[in-house]
Amino acid sequence: MKIEYDKYWSMKSINSSMPQPKVIDLWYKSITTSPLGVLIQQKLCSSKKILDFGAGDKKWKSITPKKSIYKSLDINNESDHDYHSIDQINETFDSILFMDVLEHIELNEGLRLSLNLIDLLDKNGFLLIQTPNGKCIRNHLGSDMTHKQLYNLRDLYSFFKSRGFEVDCYRVNVFANKLSVFAKIKHFISAFIITRIIGADYTDNIFLSVQKSQ
Repeated sequence: MKIEYDKYWSMKSINSSMPQPKVIDLWYKSITTSPLGVLIQQKLCSSKKILDFGAGDKKWKSITPKKSIYKSLDINNESDHDYHSIDQINETFDSILFMDVLEHIELNEGLRLSLNLIDLLDKNGFLLIQTPNGKCIRNHLGSDMTHKQLYNLRDLYSFFKSRGFEVDCYRVNVFANKLSVFAKIKHFISAFIITRIIGADYTDNIFLSVQKSQ
């Protein structure tokens, strides 16, 4: 059975009871000071060992604690990485960054990989996931030819929750920098039209913090 159908009805039941997610901003030109960056730093503050899975150019390394051991994995050779395959890993981590990767993998493979990464976590460790919002009015499949799968927040939340993990979730606005007052007003008007009139979502990404309790 494909993993997306395992616990299907449990997921449907959980889906309808998901708490209302908060909206948080990510400023991609100043990740460390953006609200999402600050939240991630709080999650990582006590992590001694961190794996950045699908690290690419290692842009997320800047939000990891300086005292922690940072290791990266990516399939490409454009940057130096500690690993190029999950099969090479023979250690565990306090936290794993899984940022902007899931959308590049087919559904069944991506969900299985997520659970395999949780297996690499120590007790109470965090898997931190960011991926495009499948309900966003902008089509993220069309923004990058390597995107293969989009997710809505309720489905991902239910997938992890049905397997006994603690999950916090957010909808993410992505901006280059912190918005000016005028830009905030313009964004508010746009968000109102998109949600209340069109019935879609205006946030670009979704973010989940999945905690392994055992």
